[in-house]
Amino acid sequence: SAPSSVPGCSHNTEDCTSFISYSNAVVLFSDKSQQHLYIMELGATDGEIYTNNDIGCLYVSDMSGANRTQLIKLDSLSAFSTTDPIFSDDNNLYVCIERFNGREIRKDLCKVSIDKTLFTFW
Repeated sequence: SAPSSVPGCSHNTEDCTSFISYSNAVVLFSDKSQQHLYIMELGATDGEIYTNNDIGCLYVSDMSGANRTQLIKLDSLSAFSTTDPIFSDDNNLYVCIERFNGREIRKDLCKVSIDKTLFTFW
């Protein structure tokens, strides 16, 4: 993780730019220009959400982890796919989201607008 800019930081609170308070799997990646860091908290598609921290979210920050903004938050029956690639262009990210409908898991391609924090299922 990126080093915290706070001297003596113990990396255990939201005040630290390196701290991620998520209890499930996390994927970190940057854009092509390496101006932004993306933090993808995967979520769970089995409906077994034990805390609010288990719900999938996508954040963007600067490369140090500061100025973190939530782009999207999934519902408790959705998760970001761990087996499909993530693509981007100058304005959007394209990710696969797995959604559980009670019987099976369905994958949907999701377009996330980086600037407008909107997302669309295709």
